[in-house]
Amino acid sequence: MLNKRLLAALALAASALTTHAASVDDWLRTTGPQQAHARLQALAQDHAGWRVLSLLWPQPELIQPAARALGLITTEQAAALADALRDTLGMPRAEAFTRLANPQPLPGVTSTAGMRRTNWADMQAAIKAHMPGDGVGWYRSDDTYALPSRAQLEHIATVQPFARWTWRETAQDCDDMVQMFRGWLASHGLGNLAIGYASIRYYTGATPTGRHAVAIAMDDGGKVWLIDPQQPGLHPVTARLGGNDLATRAQLLFVMH
Repeated sequence: MLNKRLLAALALAASALTTHAASVDDWLRTTGPQQAHARLQALAQDHAGWRVLSLLWPQPELIQPAARALGLITTEQAAALADALRDTLGMPRAEAFTRLANPQPLPGVTSTAGMRRTNWADMQAAIKAHMPGDGVGWYRSDDTYALPSRAQLEHIATVQPFARWTWRETAQDCDDMVQMFRGWLASHGLGNLAIGYASIRYYTGATPTGRHAVAIAMDDGGKVWLIDPQQPGLHPVTARLGGNDLATRAQLLFVMH
């Protein structure tokens, strides 16, 4: 039988471990959400487990709810889960998982700060100069927009994930894909890029032969481009998209940016 002194010592040791165990909530409170997020992102650079877990908190304020949803009460539990994922996946698979689950529009670019800007009137004037349209409906949500380079637009148009998605009439067709595409940009802090939503009507001669929704973008040289989430790549405004290959001309119907 353990004597009272040993029991007391064991109780004291257990109490000390409990006292000094770092809870996730305490760590976030003492470290601060921004600094905590920066530390976790730094860990994710070389640790496969943290690389995968970092997908759950693209923003600092998402760390705590993600940890709670996973039942991670202490930092030790979080580290143990990260290590288990590392040992199971390894870095090559973790990197592939990250690319597939959450492709980055512009690697390393998480805001439009520092980009050259244009005002809404100049953006609309550029679109009008590049694409015809009578009685076009216009809607703008911001006063100014950040201008990506052509190379940045080409990267965005190539890595966007929606070309892999299955087209479904009405529920997940061209207009839905464009909205998802723009939401994807916004989820990465790039919602203010000069990339809008455009509805286009195609004609063969004088006969309307089809309609299609695309993203319409302006680069930092003032040139306007089309991005069709269902057809990877950056397209000139003369492209006939959405199965309208035989159309002889196109007209804008509506633009929202």
